[in-house]
Amino acid sequence: MASQSERREETRARLIAAARTAFVEDGYEAAALDRILALAGVSKGALYHHFESKEDLFAAVFDGVSRETIARARKVKARTAFGRLVAAACAWLEAVEAPDARAIMLEEAPRALGSQRAREIEDANAHAVMRAAIEAVVNAGEGRCADPDLAARLLNATLAELALLRHASNGATPGDRVMRDAVESVARGLLKIA
Repeated sequence: MASQSERREETRARLIAAARTAFVEDGYEAAALDRILALAGVSKGALYHHFESKEDLFAAVFDGVSRETIARARKVKARTAFGRLVAAACAWLEAVEAPDARAIMLEEAPRALGSQRAREIEDANAHAVMRAAIEAVVNAGEGRCADPDLAARLLNATLAELALLRHASNGATPGDRVMRDAVESVARGLLKIA
């Protein structure tokens, strides 16, 4: 028999999954809490036990999708630390193009959370991962960087801008090769790689 904390976690997970479906299909504004509750099979009291508001529920969905895209990027393989950094960055850009991720991260998050809160959540998930990747390049002797923290922020900002550019053009531009070249060029500059 499941413990009370396991049941709480299961209810929270069901709410997040149901909200994700509703936010992707209906958009943040149009997603009705009654629909989310019906999809999750829980009461309004259960919702408010876990989340203070619809915005907080969306933030949990956004956080989960952000973590999924980063997890996908971390699975890449390459022979060098720099190669892994570039491949992971490109894998993240590809992951963000998946319909659920695109809807949540690029379309709905700015409206639901505002750009500042969305950025804070994404930064909390992505910054340490990018910094570790940059430090791996430096530790492998493949590059040098006086400020890995700043380099991680700049490279993450580059990725965000590329994702937004691609989204604004409905995936038409910039093309995969151009995106990879941009990521590689910025990373080479930040890590002083010739």
